[in-house]
Amino acid sequence: MLSAILGRVADKAVRNQRLVLSVKYLSLSVKQQQLTKVSDRKAHQRAGSGKETHATKNRTILPKVNNSHLDAFNVISAGYCEEEQEANDSKVCDDDDYDGNKDRTHHIAKSASLTAFQRKLQESRDFTLSHKEWKEFRNEAYAENPALQKSWETLCMQLMRHHACPQLATSLIDYIRSEASPNLITLALYIGLQGKHGAEDKESLIFKSYSEINKITNVFDSMTAKYLISGLSMTSKWRETLDILEIAKLTVSPGKSYYSPIVAAAFRNYDQDLAFKLLDEMAQKGMQPQNYVLLEILQVCKDIGDNTLLEKYFTYIWHYNWLPSQEDARELELHFTGGTCMACNHQLEKTELLADDFEALQKTFLEKALVGSNVYLKSNPKEVGIFEDFVQKNAPFDVVLDALNIAFKRGPKMFSKSRQLRDIVSYFAQKKHMRVLVIGRAHMLKWPQADMRYIQHHSKVFLTENVSSDDPFCLYATLASGKNCMFVSSDFMRDHKYNLDLHLKEVFVRWQKSRQILNFSCSNKGVSVKMPSMYDCGPVKDNRGWHLPYAVDNTSLKSTSQPVLCLRCCVQSLP
Repeated sequence: MLSAILGRVADKAVRNQRLVLSVKYLSLSVKQQQLTKVSDRKAHQRAGSGKETHATKNRTILPKVNNSHLDAFNVISAGYCEEEQEANDSKVCDDDDYDGNKDRTHHIAKSASLTAFQRKLQESRDFTLSHKEWKEFRNEAYAENPALQKSWETLCMQLMRHHACPQLATSLIDYIRSEASPNLITLALYIGLQGKHGAEDKESLIFKSYSEINKITNVFDSMTAKYLISGLSMTSKWRETLDILEIAKLTVSPGKSYYSPIVAAAFRNYDQDLAFKLLDEMAQKGMQPQNYVLLEILQVCKDIGDNTLLEKYFTYIWHYNWLPSQEDARELELHFTGGTCMACNHQLEKTELLADDFEALQKTFLEKALVGSNVYLKSNPKEVGIFEDFVQKNAPFDVVLDALNIAFKRGPKMFSKSRQLRDIVSYFAQKKHMRVLVIGRAHMLKWPQADMRYIQHHSKVFLTENVSSDDPFCLYATLASGKNCMFVSSDFMRDHKYNLDLHLKEVFVRWQKSRQILNFSCSNKGVSVKMPSMYDCGPVKDNRGWHLPYAVDNTSLKSTSQPVLCLRCCVQSLP
């Protein structure tokens, strides 16, 4: 029995040694290609002398290996910039997801058909291609640039991952499978895309592709490992990402984009010991988890009704000086205060309208907002009729944007009006996955076409005549979309409640407080939006006293984010 055990241990040691050698060999092969490119470029720059250059003479030569699956990887691998790799091989590999602000489309080979495909994805994601259409597209690209025969499918998948097109990506994978087998990096990109943006059936799609990858190789380069971790961490096989992380460690020092998905998955699946073990590894390497890890912890705490887990995470924040994002800070505030006055621990009431009150407001406002007697409308019956049909056909929306109010709000000097509106649309449509309606005026059609195409693709757009007032249209569409719809505008909308009775005016104000997003801004760092509070911050009175909001520096009451004076404690102290 002892000999059998020793035999198994020896076999495992041999397999591990082979795995390490395979991964190191793969790393050397990748490095050879990169160093060769750098040497050739430098040699070309000095070729005028006709002498053998130092770069050519001393080029590193490695044995040839069959690594055809790396061809596509080397085309798009932004994590291995030639100069950076030559200068510092030990740098932490932490290339964040392609879905961020970094645009790496310069890695795409010259091809008019690929450029047209990229433009189409920017304008619309709601389309698929048949096998015949994919074949025509591929053949056209090959004719334009024969070099694309090794990388076309991967470049297409990278673009679809960037623009979050899981359904279109599946149609490409199905087409490739009908003729051959997808290459390694294409499958890895597809798994990452499905993990982040896939529908309910994404697990079966991910597992099928992962099985294909394992038939190709069980040795992964760093970029393939990162995409696999990103996708598999969102499935029931999330623990397999630990093995992939260990493989990645053999060739690079993994960064936070490798660790964070696994940490989030561990918290999500209630394996707290593993999550904190991985956090310890990150902290020792000087890394802070990505923001969504904290959101996962908050959700777990809500599910189990206990904050012990969060308090333990706070010790890491304190000890390692991690800084939560503004969005995380807002979520933490809501989680801990939960509408509770910090002075007296009184639970504030939620700003919720009774169903009858909202229906009365909705009915009355919709009847009066767009009729000719509304002197603030400045429209005509034909336009009103078209808009009513538009809303009836396309509602409900999650958020309605007052385009001109957003566009003309003061922002960075280098930001155009259209850029500012585009960024706000992107925030709600892409980041928050909300159904967006943009209401503006006809002259916006003269704005830069690239921005307008993006806005029209990611939202529904209704443009009124240039003389019309767009505020009533915004309020109408928001109310027509139901209780949960919000609208974005810094206009107080005072003029549009004039023809409501006293009770409905109060209902309108409460609805406006809970549904209007007044505070928003754009900068080079991104979009900042302060959502309205779900709690009624006052003035609120009960049988023990008042909570009274107040303005700072004589500013008018703008939102429910005003500081609140607690007078309940004062009342309690009275005899």
